[in-house]
Amino acid sequence: MIVARRRRIAPPLKPQPEAVLQRQVIQLAQVYGWRVYFTYRSKHSPAGWPDLVLVKPPHMYIWELKADEGRLTPAQSTTLHLLGGCTELSVAVRRPRDWETICEELAA
Repeated sequence: MIVARRRRIAPPLKPQPEAVLQRQVIQLAQVYGWRVYFTYRSKHSPAGWPDLVLVKPPHMYIWELKADEGRLTPAQSTTLHLLGGCTELSVAVRRPRDWETICEELAA
C-alpha cells in the first residue's frame, strides 16, 4: 500500500509494468481523494481509449499509462490527440426523451 506524506512520493526504483503502474496510480489517487475510472477488461472496448480518468473538481485527468519503454499505438495516439484538442466539457444525463438534444449535440 502506498502511504502519502507531505504530498511527495518517491518514484519507483525499478522499471514497472503498466499494470503495476496503474494499480499504484489508482491507490495514490484514492489517497488524495480522486474519483477514478478505468476499464476493467478492455477486450470489448474501443481501441485506443486511455487507461484512466481521474476526477477531483476542478480537475479531470485522462491518462494513458505506459511502461518506460512502452509505445503508443496509432489508435491511442489519435485518441489522445482528439482529447487534447477538447476545450469544452459537457456533463449530463441523457434519456430516450432527450433524443432531439442528443442529435443536436452530436451534429455540432
